[in-house]
Amino acid sequence: IFSKSQFLYRGFSGFNKAFSNAYSPSYIKNMTKSGFDASTKSTMLYWLFLISCILVFAILFLVDIFRMIGVNEAFWICAKYSPFYAVNIVITSYALMYGNNILISEKTYLFTVRSITCGVINIVANLLLIPRLGISGAIIATLISGFAFFIIEYYFSEKLLLYKTDVKLWIYFLIIAILLTIYLFVYFDILISPYFRVAIMISYLSFLFLVDHYLSDDFIANRILKMVKVRI
Repeated sequence: IFSKSQFLYRGFSGFNKAFSNAYSPSYIKNMTKSGFDASTKSTMLYWLFLISCILVFAILFLVDIFRMIGVNEAFWICAKYSPFYAVNIVITSYALMYGNNILISEKTYLFTVRSITCGVINIVANLLLIPRLGISGAIIATLISGFAFFIIEYYFSEKLLLYKTDVKLWIYFLIIAILLTIYLFVYFDILISPYFRVAIMISYLSFLFLVDHYLSDDFIANRILKMVKVRI
């Protein structure tokens, strides 16, 4: 079940890698030349919005999708575990800029330190949690090592190398908390009604819209309106 539940995680990993390959070169170029990249805050904010929206949809409706497309009932349990495992990508994706900062500094040995530390944390967490929680324990261990990955890269970039990356960390942690809360409600069958789940999805989109309105320097709705006016 654990192996089969990794399909969403693998898809998100490929998605995140594609974004990193597209975004990182311009970020590294701008940071190397001027020590500043004006698009960092809005780009990472919208990336966080996008992958979190997809994940909220998966948490709320993946079991129903499995049922609709005729997936064998024995595999429906994977639709419950898979979004939980994929939360790790949301956790680690926001560390992209910090990893790029380490590359720019040319102190790449810090990646080795990060990898060894996260590996040890993951092994210890697995040994402690799997006997007690089974598959959930393995996934929680992965999330713990994911948070360690983020914190270590943040520390190296912002505290050790003294970069000042312009991102909103509080909204990142708030979104992670919301994702985990929604997942727990679904996992324990508290969000049973499909209408209630649709309401949760709409509420989450509205929340992101408000965050964008108050935090983004280039409100996405304004850009959409500009595009429409240009076409007209």
